Amino acid sequence: MGVALIGAGIGLEVAVAVTSLPTWWAAAGWAIAGLGMGVAYSLTTLTSIQSAPPGGEGAASASIQLANTLGVALGTGVAGAIVAVGAVGLGLAPAIALAELAMLVLCGLTVAVSGRVPSAPVGLDNQTVSANLR
Repeated sequence: MGVALIGAGIGLEVAVAVTSLPTWWAAAGWAIAGLGMGVAYSLTTLTSIQSAPPGGEGAASASIQLANTLGVALGTGVAGAIVAVGAVGLGLAPAIALAELAMLVLCGLTVAVSGRVPSAPVGLDNQTVSANLR
Protein backbone atom coordinates (compact mmCIF):
# COMPACT_ATOMS: atom_id res chain seq x y z
CA MET A 1 0.00 0.00 0.00
CA GLY A 2 2.84 2.38 0.81
CA VAL A 3 4.53 1.97 -2.56
CA ALA A 4 1.18 2.33 -4.32
CA LEU A 5 0.69 5.68 -2.55
CA ILE A 6 4.19 6.75 -3.56
CA GLY A 7 3.33 5.82 -7.16
CA ALA A 8 0.07 7.78 -6.97
CA GLY A 9 1.94 10.85 -5.75
CA ILE A 10 4.54 10.54 -8.50
CA GLY A 11 1.78 10.05 -11.06
CA LEU A 12 0.26 13.32 -9.92
CA GLU A 13 3.66 14.99 -10.31
CA VAL A 14 3.87 13.73 -13.89
CA ALA A 15 0.41 15.13 -14.57
CA VAL A 16 1.46 18.55 -13.22
CA ALA A 17 4.61 18.53 -15.36
CA VAL A 18 2.89 17.68 -18.66
CA THR A 19 -0.50 19.36 -18.29
CA SER A 20 -1.78 22.74 -17.19
CA LEU A 21 -2.76 21.60 -13.70
CA PRO A 22 -2.17 24.29 -11.06
CA THR A 23 1.12 23.96 -9.22
CA TRP A 24 -0.59 23.37 -5.88
CA TRP A 25 -1.38 19.87 -7.20
CA ALA A 26 2.37 19.22 -6.99
CA ALA A 27 2.24 19.79 -3.23
CA ALA A 28 -0.71 17.40 -2.99
CA GLY A 29 1.22 14.81 -4.99
CA TRP A 30 4.22 14.98 -2.67
CA ALA A 31 1.94 14.81 0.37
CA ILE A 32 0.45 11.57 -0.97
CA ALA A 33 3.91 10.21 -1.78
CA GLY A 34 5.14 11.22 1.69
CA LEU A 35 2.27 9.32 3.31
CA GLY A 36 3.25 6.29 1.24
CA MET A 37 6.88 6.61 2.32
CA GLY A 38 5.85 6.72 5.97
CA VAL A 39 3.81 3.55 5.56
CA ALA A 40 6.37 1.68 3.45
CA TYR A 41 9.55 2.48 5.38
CA SER A 42 8.24 1.68 8.86
CA LEU A 43 6.62 -1.61 7.89
CA THR A 44 9.60 -2.73 5.82
CA THR A 45 11.95 -2.00 8.70
CA LEU A 46 9.72 -3.74 11.25
CA THR A 47 9.27 -6.84 9.10
CA SER A 48 13.00 -7.08 8.31
CA ILE A 49 14.14 -6.74 11.90
CA GLN A 50 11.52 -9.14 13.26
CA SER A 51 12.35 -11.68 10.54
CA ALA A 52 16.03 -11.64 11.49
CA PRO A 53 17.36 -14.63 13.38
CA PRO A 54 17.90 -14.13 17.11
CA GLY A 55 21.00 -12.00 17.59
CA GLY A 56 20.92 -10.82 13.97
CA GLU A 57 18.73 -7.79 14.51
CA GLY A 58 21.68 -5.40 14.41
CA ALA A 59 22.91 -6.77 11.09
CA ALA A 60 19.38 -6.53 9.69
CA SER A 61 19.08 -2.93 10.88
CA ALA A 62 22.43 -2.02 9.34
CA SER A 63 21.44 -3.69 6.06
CA ILE A 64 18.19 -1.74 5.97
CA GLN A 65 20.01 1.56 6.51
CA LEU A 66 22.56 0.74 3.81
CA ALA A 67 19.85 -0.27 1.34
CA ASN A 68 17.87 2.92 2.06
CA THR A 69 20.94 5.13 1.62
CA LEU A 70 22.07 3.41 -1.58
CA GLY A 71 18.52 3.45 -2.96
CA VAL A 72 18.15 7.18 -2.38
CA ALA A 73 21.58 7.90 -3.87
CA LEU A 74 20.98 5.71 -6.92
CA GLY A 75 17.48 7.06 -7.51
CA THR A 76 18.61 10.65 -7.16
CA GLY A 77 21.59 10.09 -9.46
CA VAL A 78 19.57 8.37 -12.18
CA ALA A 79 16.75 10.94 -12.02
CA GLY A 80 19.28 13.79 -12.09
CA ALA A 81 21.02 12.30 -15.12
CA ILE A 82 17.69 11.89 -16.94
CA VAL A 83 16.77 15.51 -16.21
CA ALA A 84 20.20 16.83 -17.19
CA VAL A 85 20.31 14.97 -20.51
CA GLY A 86 16.62 15.44 -21.27
CA ALA A 87 16.58 19.17 -20.50
CA VAL A 88 19.02 19.83 -23.34
CA GLY A 89 16.83 18.30 -26.03
CA LEU A 90 13.32 18.23 -24.58
CA GLY A 91 13.15 21.15 -22.18
CA LEU A 92 13.04 21.12 -18.40
CA ALA A 93 9.39 20.16 -17.73
CA PRO A 94 9.36 17.17 -20.12
CA ALA A 95 12.72 16.03 -18.77
CA ILE A 96 11.39 16.11 -15.20
CA ALA A 97 8.29 14.22 -16.34
CA LEU A 98 10.52 11.60 -17.98
CA ALA A 99 12.50 11.14 -14.75
CA GLU A 100 9.26 10.84 -12.79
CA LEU A 101 7.95 8.27 -15.27
CA ALA A 102 11.10 6.20 -14.72
CA MET A 103 10.46 6.29 -10.97
CA LEU A 104 6.80 5.42 -11.58
CA VAL A 105 7.90 2.30 -13.48
CA LEU A 106 10.05 1.31 -10.48
CA CYS A 107 7.05 1.82 -8.18
CA GLY A 108 5.00 -0.44 -10.43
CA LEU A 109 7.66 -3.14 -10.35
CA THR A 110 7.86 -2.85 -6.57
CA VAL A 111 4.09 -3.19 -6.19
CA ALA A 112 4.22 -6.23 -8.48
CA VAL A 113 6.76 -8.04 -6.27
CA SER A 114 5.36 -6.80 -2.94
CA GLY A 115 3.16 -9.87 -2.67
CA ARG A 116 6.28 -11.79 -1.70
CA VAL A 117 6.66 -9.78 1.52
CA PRO A 118 5.13 -11.67 4.45
CA SER A 119 2.18 -10.02 6.16
CA ALA A 120 3.75 -10.97 9.48
CA PRO A 121 7.23 -12.32 10.21
CA VAL A 122 7.52 -16.06 10.66
CA GLY A 123 6.45 -17.09 14.13
CA LEU A 124 4.53 -13.88 14.82
CA ASP A 125 0.83 -13.33 14.51
CA ASN A 126 -0.77 -10.11 13.28
CA GLN A 127 -1.79 -9.17 16.83
CA THR A 128 1.87 -9.15 17.96
CA VAL A 129 2.91 -7.10 14.93
CA SER A 130 0.08 -4.61 15.58
CA ALA A 131 1.12 -4.26 19.21
CA ASN A 132 4.71 -3.54 18.17
CA LEU A 133 3.56 -0.82 15.78
CA ARG A 134 1.97 1.12 18.63
